[in-house]
Formats: sequence, structure tokens, C-alpha cells
Amino acid sequence: MRIFLSVTVRLLHPHGMGRVSRVRLNRPALPLNRYIMHRKLPCLLFFVLASISHVEAQTQFWSDNFEDAGSPSSGSRVVSVAEFIACTSPTLSYFKRTTGAEISPIVFSGFTGAKFWAAMDIDKGPGCGANNTISAAQSITWSGINISGKTGLSFRGLFGANSAASFQGLPFLPATDSISVAYRIDGGAWIKIVGAHCNDNTASGGPLGFDLNGDRIGDGGIYTLGNTLSEITAVIPGTGTTLDLRFNIFVNNQNPGAMAFDNFRLYSSSVLPLTWASFNARKQDNGIALDWSTASEQHTKDFTVQHKTETGTWNDIAVVAAAGNSTSLRTYNYSHPSPPNGVNYYRIQQTDLDGRVSFSDIRMIRFSDVTQRFIIKENPVVNGVLKVQVSQPADLFLYDAQGRLIWRQQQASGLISIPMDRHSKGVYTLKCMNEVRRVVVQ
Repeated sequence: MRIFLSVTVRLLHPHGMGRVSRVRLNRPALPLNRYIMHRKLPCLLFFVLASISHVEAQTQFWSDNFEDAGSPSSGSRVVSVAEFIACTSPTLSYFKRTTGAEISPIVFSGFTGAKFWAAMDIDKGPGCGANNTISAAQSITWSGINISGKTGLSFRGLFGANSAASFQGLPFLPATDSISVAYRIDGGAWIKIVGAHCNDNTASGGPLGFDLNGDRIGDGGIYTLGNTLSEITAVIPGTGTTLDLRFNIFVNNQNPGAMAFDNFRLYSSSVLPLTWASFNARKQDNGIALDWSTASEQHTKDFTVQHKTETGTWNDIAVVAAAGNSTSLRTYNYSHPSPPNGVNYYRIQQTDLDGRVSFSDIRMIRFSDVTQRFIIKENPVVNGVLKVQVSQPADLFLYDAQGRLIWRQQQASGLISIPMDRHSKGVYTLKCMNEVRRVVVQ
């Protein structure tokens, strides 16, 4: 189970039609403003929604990693042309599952398991014929994937393209090298969710890259595909009973124009059974008071209060029963008596009935069981009077910068004023028992 905060970009058509799409790479994340820039599409009204009000649990329910056994995990896989590899290395033509050894000297990495799917110069066909012996456009279709009762669907897959190749872009229409993934639900229309095209929109060609704005030009930069396969994630809006998935590819590029893909997966989402509303820690007379609240709960079991010091590890110090099921604000509290002096950290671990857990934010608070004997009210002193609040009867001593005692008094509790106008400006020290304060006179 993977947990992540959801950031959704919703693209709304002026007539009300819309789709939700999220693209995530296994590369450094972009700032949100740059991410949105890559979502521009013509004739669309943009409305951006950033939602972090809940946490999603993504659970994989289908996969095809192109191994000899157990793939796909359910449904059927139909290939538009039988797998083949033809011609003599290095001018190979292929469209097949491979360990990589057959397509040497081109090397791909980052795939899972023993095999991945690779393609190059498809149009020569299994008999190594002339160009356009078969179509360079081929596909793989998965049918009958059960999605009943599933929501928050998403697709993930690994993709790569030989970085030494110059793939054909739009100037070569209709023969443009590309890959794409589309889906349909319950036999409806096919909807494209992933695309990769040549980054260079000239006759020179160039590397292949993910196309996030639908203009059939790769977006370059971190979106460029290479010999190490990269993962991309795309949201599939809606749900139904069955889902079909289709991978489309066009490549008539000769060596070194190879493409690769692997480990296609489908995920569904569910909201974790608790929404945190607040968590606070505050000092009280002889301990630290903790209180927290939830906005909603579903099948919650209990809350475990956890504590650690600055150099320690997390320890369970209390368990508080949870509401179980609630759609209204619920509040909880616990008082930690006599915590260690110094820095204390607290967090709440919530456990639900099936064993899943989530954590609150961490709170830090300093604690001391020693009551301050005196507090300097104004420091630095600017009006010639040092004001001190004394909490209990005590002897006070005032020293100058040379350590000479210049004032002493036994004082009852309360506010006292010490005249400083006859002393020079500078730094002084006020002491009571083992408490020492520095005083600045200006």
C-alpha cells in the first residue's frame, strides 16, 4: 500500500466535459507552477484544484510485467502482430518480449523481472522484408479487467527509448515515431492518458519524450526518455464494471531507434479511515497536556500516544479508545505527568480495525519542573529602573561587569524596582540561588 498526498489538476471543457489527470515521474518533482504549465491544452478552460484534505491509499489490483508465467494477472492480452525478431544484428527489426540479450548492442535497464517489451523498425516484419512490409503501427490490448467497486483508478508503467536515436517527429506525418496508452470503460470510447513523441519538431528528429500537453511533441528536459526506463503515472477518471487497456506504438526507425516498456499496473484508491483535524501540546502545572481531534472516522480502533526525547526513540505511553465510526468532530486528550526536563516530542498513532495505521504531525515542547524564582520584566533597562518579578522569598545579588557585588537584598515575593540610574551603562548579572540572568543597562 502506497500513501501520498493528492494534488489534482482538473481540465474542464467549456461545455462541461472534463477529465482528471495526474502525471508522476520517478524523477525530481517540479514546483507546482511549472507542473501546471505543462498541462496547457488549446480550447480548454483551466481550473486547478489542490486537495490535501485527505490521504489516499493506492492499492495495486492488476499488472502485466511481460514474464512467461503469471502475466497478465487477469483478463486477456492480445497483440496485433505475433512477437518477432528479424534481420541481422545490429540492423534488427523486432517487436517482442526480451531479456535484452537479443537486441544487443542496445542496452536497456530499470525494467522489472527477467523480460521487458522492446521494439525497433517494426515495418520490416518477421521476415526481414523491405520497408513497410507490415505496418509500423502496432498495438497490445488487454481486455476484461474487473474494476467493479473500485474508485480512484490510476495507471503506472515503465517506458524507455534509446538515447542515441533520432526519432521522427511531426514533419514526418503520418510516419511519426510515438507510443501511447489509452483506456476504455465498459466498451466506451478509447481515451488517451499517456503519450510520448519526438522532442524535436524539425526534420532533424531527436530523442523521445513524454508529451503532457497533447501537441504530439515531447516536452524535453526531465520528461525525455532514455535507456533507463522511467515510470509515469496517469489518473483514469470514472469507474464501471470492466476496463480495457491499449498500448499503441509506431516505430519504423532503424538502429539505434529502439523503444522499450515494462510493468504495466493498475491501482485503485480509498480514503484512509480517519481525517485528522488538530493536534496540540501545551505545558501544564506538572506535565504536558495533549489534545487532538478528528473530522471523521471509519472503523477506527484506538489512538496510541507516542513520546520521545531529543536523543531517544519513540515509546508508547498511553492508548485511548477511538470512536469507531463518526462523521462529526471528535476530541480526545491525554496528560503526560512528569515528563523529562528538556525537549519532548509527541505524536499520535491511529490504528483501525484491520490493522492499518496513520500518524498525526509531531509536536515539540520544552518542559522544566523547576519554577523560575525571578523574571526580569524589561531587559535591556532603558529608563534607569530594573524591574524584577520574584516568585518566592529569596536573596537577590547584583554584580557589575567586573564581578563586584553592587547590590544585595532579601526580597519577599512580588514586583521590585532596583534603581540603576547611578550606575554606568553596561552588562550586569542578577543572581538568586542557582539562577543567573544577564542584565543590559542602556
